[in-house]
Amino acid sequence: MKKTFRILCIFATIACCANAFAQSNFQTTVTMHRRDSSQALGRDFWFAPVQNDVDFPSKYIRLFISSPRKTTAFVEVFGKRKDIQIMPYTSAEFDVPLGWELKSSGIVEGKAIHVGSDSADLSVYLISHNSNSSDGMYCIPTIGWGTDYVVAGYESFYDTILGNFDYPSEFTLSANQDNTVIEITPFCDLRQADIYPQNNGVVAYPSNQKFQLVLNRGQSIQFQAVKAQDADNYDVTGTIIHSNVPVGVVAGSMSTNIPPDFPSADYVCDMIPPTRTWGKTYYTTSPFQPPGLTGHDFSLYCLVSSVPNQTIYREDCSTGKHTEAVLGPQFDPYYVEEEGACKWYSDQPFMLVQYINGSTYPDGFNGNADPAEVVMEPTESFAKTILFQVDSSVGSQASYKNFANIIVNNDDANVTLDGKSIDKYTHYCIDGNVQIFVIPNLFAGSHTVKSDLGVGVYVYGYGINETYSWSGSRGVWTNYSKDTTLPLISFSQIKDCIHAAITDIGSGISAIILDTTFNISFFADTISIPGSTDTASFADFCVVDNIHSGYLQFTVFDLAGNRSIGTIEFSPTSSFEGFIVQSIAAFDTVLVGTSKTLGAFLVTDTSRAFSIIIDSLWTDDPAFTIDKSLFENTLPITLNPAGSKIFLVTFSPGVSKTYSANAYAHSSGLVPRSSPIAGIGYTISNVADKPQTEVYVTLEANPAMKSVKLNYSLPQTADVVFELSSMDGKTIFHWIGKSESQGEHMEMLDLSSIAQGDYVYRFEANGGVTSGKLAIVR
Repeated sequence: MKKTFRILCIFATIACCANAFAQSNFQTTVTMHRRDSSQALGRDFWFAPVQNDVDFPSKYIRLFISSPRKTTAFVEVFGKRKDIQIMPYTSAEFDVPLGWELKSSGIVEGKAIHVGSDSADLSVYLISHNSNSSDGMYCIPTIGWGTDYVVAGYESFYDTILGNFDYPSEFTLSANQDNTVIEITPFCDLRQADIYPQNNGVVAYPSNQKFQLVLNRGQSIQFQAVKAQDADNYDVTGTIIHSNVPVGVVAGSMSTNIPPDFPSADYVCDMIPPTRTWGKTYYTTSPFQPPGLTGHDFSLYCLVSSVPNQTIYREDCSTGKHTEAVLGPQFDPYYVEEEGACKWYSDQPFMLVQYINGSTYPDGFNGNADPAEVVMEPTESFAKTILFQVDSSVGSQASYKNFANIIVNNDDANVTLDGKSIDKYTHYCIDGNVQIFVIPNLFAGSHTVKSDLGVGVYVYGYGINETYSWSGSRGVWTNYSKDTTLPLISFSQIKDCIHAAITDIGSGISAIILDTTFNISFFADTISIPGSTDTASFADFCVVDNIHSGYLQFTVFDLAGNRSIGTIEFSPTSSFEGFIVQSIAAFDTVLVGTSKTLGAFLVTDTSRAFSIIIDSLWTDDPAFTIDKSLFENTLPITLNPAGSKIFLVTFSPGVSKTYSANAYAHSSGLVPRSSPIAGIGYTISNVADKPQTEVYVTLEANPAMKSVKLNYSLPQTADVVFELSSMDGKTIFHWIGKSESQGEHMEMLDLSSIAQGDYVYRFEANGGVTSGKLAIVR
């Protein structure tokens, strides 16, 4: 039973409060916030991809992991863990061993893949590729899980001309809690087998007959339809799932024709959102097709109702408003084909899934794309910042042709992709209020979309006889929740520790996340698991070294997206004055895409010697970075009495706006002190009094993995040259840009064939040369 503590802080509906404990060295505060349109990232992920045929030599399963902050992520299964270093806004890759893939049906296995980070939010994607067959999925963090689902896969393969092969419709379940009880009502007959394709004609779980199973933490299970005997009755779509605690669901089809009579077949999959995150309004458009192929830009859609007899409407700028369908019972799946940009809406929530048709549909001529699946994101869950991934090919596999559809409100005047406006791209009207921008030729890796009002992003990649698609983000909060109660945090002190009693009587606690800490340990309730929906929990915080200061910040979320932020500051009894942090320089204006370094803040000792440590709190804004090379791994730095040190900070604005942050420093026996840092990013086009007279060059990321983004800005038209040389002076990479125009430019350079190591780069334009060091890591 959880211990209850007296509430020491009294909160307003949205307020900030503080408490200083009597005869103590602790100061605590709580700020409370209602749901906002922030991106739905997470720190804890569990999933199991559905099976992609047998293990051909070209098969691989790859994870793409990124974060807005520098962090160490991990991937584990079977208790085996691999740590992965993540640089801000840079994609890291991990190849999943093929033995981790489920290849059974109806058999519980310990194969739920676990991805997470203890210090930063993550964006996680998975691609499963086999010979001429691939698809991928956006991985939903556990805070986005639910207890009720409707499966959306697709029909099993059935082709009487080419032969009736056994490629079943399928879905998986994953648990992150022990004693997870799951009820399943299958929409079609399911098999049970230790290994595919055993028992493909034996019905183990009959259609429409509910059955139950139990999973423990880290376990997963796959269900596959029996071998298809026609093209209509072997689809797991419409299967209903209910569990006592939240679970993760992935669904698809092993290799299917869409529509059934049109090759080529392809693997399709996606991670399925729970019913609590369904919405009432969606916007879609079809994948791009070559001109002249009439009818190839149609897509197939699946509508799933939340209430009986639900009416779904559709609207487009060409034909206006229509009644698309009147569905039958609750959770009734309905397939419909439409062309072009559309708005879909209803007076109740529903799920909408897009399927890309096969390349030969409808006339037998090959167009772009093969079958793929993506669950659409409702407008209620659109985010102002979306960090998404674009897939990369492996080995001799042909590169994907990647593009994205970005759904934008007409009133949103500041939508950027990787820091640049999307206004120049082709866009299509939908209903007069929203338009869709088509972004072609996206390079592999991480991308960021930012907006003022919130956008939706969908990514598509065409390969040779294969296609993948996935959403740019997925909402984790409950849409149309009536929960207006914010999580409550009350603190009590026990010696050099603080106990936080946490309650949420509304939608329930979704996650307790440690944001940052210095010299204070964090012990979360062991039964408080992300996505668990408990109404009460706790966390304990203890000072590690009580002769030094300490600081900690954590956030509590509920399922509705409300959050409360708690902070704890510790001051030793022997604290003294004399530790000063002050700003000594302002960055003023800096051209977007360039960097400027200044002595930005000064740390001074006016009483006695002490050690200082530069905190990482303020670096949440990636525009500011401390010059770490000055430290040479010697932190903490010891100052003499009356001594001081200037710290250099680099300002690298990504867009035109005003930036501000605080530079925090800690010292022995003292609470953190801070100094404000500010700067303004500008572009040539909107600052007339800042004419460009120099060439500016930056590289992202450095260190680089398989590619590097070359950003440069020219005061006038010029030929440009970029070279990489080894440390012995040998040129190993050479790129030329002819007659590049005045202004900002970006090139993605492929470094996949260059060995790991340190190199010297050289950029030449307008008779000037810029050089520096570039590290390549694998």
